Amino acid sequence: MDAQIQALFLHLLQSIQSIRFSAIGSATVLFYDHLITFDDEIEFIWRKDWSILKGVFIFHRYLGLTCLIIGLCGVFWIQWEMWGYSTVVVTAELVLLLWIFVIYNRNRVILLVLAVSFMAQLISVVAILAQSFSQIKISANLLPGLEFCFLINEPQFFYWYWLPILVYNTIILGLFVYKGRHAFLRSKNAHVNLLNDVYRKSFINFFAIFIAYLLCCVLWLTGDFSLGQIPIGFALSFSITNSTRLLINIRHAYYAREEVDIQPTRLIYANQAPAEEWLFELRNLRI
Repeated sequence: MDAQIQALFLHLLQSIQSIRFSAIGSATVLFYDHLITFDDEIEFIWRKDWSILKGVFIFHRYLGLTCLIIGLCGVFWIQWEMWGYSTVVVTAELVLLLWIFVIYNRNRVILLVLAVSFMAQLISVVAILAQSFSQIKISANLLPGLEFCFLINEPQFFYWYWLPILVYNTIILGLFVYKGRHAFLRSKNAHVNLLNDVYRKSFINFFAIFIAYLLCCVLWLTGDFSLGQIPIGFALSFSITNSTRLLINIRHAYYAREEVDIQPTRLIYANQAPAEEWLFELRNLRI
């Protein structure tokens, strides 16, 4: 029995170490990205007029940064962690929804699909968290001399938390890949204008967020819950960094419209709408 207890304690200590290292790693990714993009943030966000995009950018970036800092300090509880992280994730989903809406030429059918999917995801996540927190039991003193929050029981639906988020992002990624299939089949030697460059970078942003959510979902459903906590910080970091980079890239394209020769493109719209229309739509959306 003593050997089993020692093995359990050793496993818990190793889990704590892995979680702490992953938290430091994810925070490092976020801080580094913040540092290297801060000049663009000043140029394309703070020095520009207030808009929907500016408000979303500031809220998303600095709420996420606050969540990670609090997590590193250890002054948090699981309810704060899950609700705070969920708010950041939902904000990222709104950014992706807006971008898909723009590249589909403000198609109302697409908007309806995205809105219904987004609300279904939001309701599912809130229901899972509310149900789980009514049953959850946590101990911060499970190991003598070490304060760390441990999940004592396992709420019935808690591990399904990432599933609706993953389903929604699968829809988002599928819509984006469908619209951008021509861009990815182009020759490497083909001329790539500013908008096409934003389009290609957007795919990297979408795909990185999708992979982070996929990893969280797989580990929460099939793995040890202690291991499932490891990718959460990275999912949050990727959500923040990729969404804010997408917003900066969009702003860069918008404000650089008078500095580049923008040619008509088939990569944004199926109906061969010119790039000027794309910029006009961003203007109408008050981006």
